[in-house]
Amino acid sequence: MQKGYTWFYNGFITQKKVIDENNFGSYQEYAVAFYDTLGAVVWEEDYIRDQDRIFWSGFRPQIDVIPYIRFEPAIPISPISNKPGDSRSLTVREIRQDSLRSIYQVQVTYEVESVESVITPAAQFDDCLRIHININYLDTVERPYLAGDYYIWYAHGVGIVRYIMPGDQGNLIKAILAERTIP
Repeated sequence: MQKGYTWFYNGFITQKKVIDENNFGSYQEYAVAFYDTLGAVVWEEDYIRDQDRIFWSGFRPQIDVIPYIRFEPAIPISPISNKPGDSRSLTVREIRQDSLRSIYQVQVTYEVESVESVITPAAQFDDCLRIHININYLDTVERPYLAGDYYIWYAHGVGIVRYIMPGDQGNLIKAILAERTIP
């Protein structure tokens, strides 16, 4: 992941772009913007890269009714394994930057479901990991913003080439990754 990396999709989220990168020696922080079909930023996410693993540390919607959300500890988002059947479950704190500084316990469960070939408008990707991520609130929450099942197809060296999430799904149509562009 580097500043400028950009992925284009054919869903409601049409573009994902690394817009900021900070190097702190042993780890890096990234900000990634997600754009809708009109080219407007819908939300930004914060990530940490530590020892070649990527962790999701925050969610910043671009509308005022949903607060900035931080995760402690940060949620591992890169593949937890390359082996189908491997799973992991962890509990994190969702810290909302609202007037109450609300904190909720969230259960995040990952499973590498299979290794598949995926054909998208961009290309055919062999050996993609199909990963199921479930986010479940353990506390009673009036607005469980991120709850649900997420499916991603991850191609090594490219990133997410297909996704299904609550309210949207899409396939990669183009990726600009430093020294290469797909297709």
